[in-house]
Amino acid sequence: MATGSDVTVYWRPGCGFCHKLFQRFDRAGIERTEHNIWEDPEARTYLRTVTDGNETVPTVVVGGQILVNPRPEEVVALVELGL
Repeated sequence: MATGSDVTVYWRPGCGFCHKLFQRFDRAGIERTEHNIWEDPEARTYLRTVTDGNETVPTVVVGGQILVNPRPEEVVALVELGL
């Protein structure tokens, strides 16, 4: 399955959507790189540049494609396609 360098997730503690996404990734065996935007100012700044100035989480980057608050199945499908 995908490696951590293929999938990057911008998230924050207490985000139910993030938790659901991580659970689905774990079941599918998808490794990822995680950036907690509350602890990583550079990640927070990057996130704002791709979400029109917002801090919408989860935001996922898969093979250069940016998905803002995606459904878990959407990300899994992209990973399975090898993007």
